[in-house]
Amino acid sequence: MAQLHRSCIFYDGSSLSNKAVLLCKFLCQEKKGQEIILCTFVKEENENAKIKAKESLEYSRDKELSNLNVSCIIKAGDPRSLLKNYIEENKIDISFFGTRGLSSIAGFLHGSVSQYALHHCPSPVIFVKENSVTEPKHFGILYDFSSASEKALKIALNYTRSIHICTCVERPPTDTPWGHSIEESDRITEKNKEKTTQK
Repeated sequence: MAQLHRSCIFYDGSSLSNKAVLLCKFLCQEKKGQEIILCTFVKEENENAKIKAKESLEYSRDKELSNLNVSCIIKAGDPRSLLKNYIEENKIDISFFGTRGLSSIAGFLHGSVSQYALHHCPSPVIFVKENSVTEPKHFGILYDFSSASEKALKIALNYTRSIHICTCVERPPTDTPWGHSIEESDRITEKNKEKTTQK
């Protein structure tokens, strides 16, 4: 099972990034040794933005994450140019983003940061939307027999044993689109069901 030790919430003070904080808190609060990084980006030349960002990060940390191991980080520059290197250099296991929303941190660089993260983050990403729950009871995995969906299953097993695995397969006469025989596809599906029930 993939062990997750360091989570990062990319925070901009918006309502959706606040929801990302609550989701990360829920998922990590029972995980011993878990480190959470609360990170935001500001324009390099904007000192007032840095002050406001620091206050916003510390407020969120003290309000929602006071019982957890949390570091507050402010990075200066365009998040799209810094994001990938920051995640790699700091060995971030999983990242949390709000998908959109208005930032309350002056100087935060807007743009399709979450879209950039989707395509360029070197580690798994969780996106929080307006209708996302912050205390999920079940996880759903859309499983296509790829190594990526196998990794998604292992990550989900870090947080819960209640996982719904969905495989959408048009059954051709001989093989599935992923190169497994129909019997092999069934065997893999049953094997993954067993993983979710193991202690």
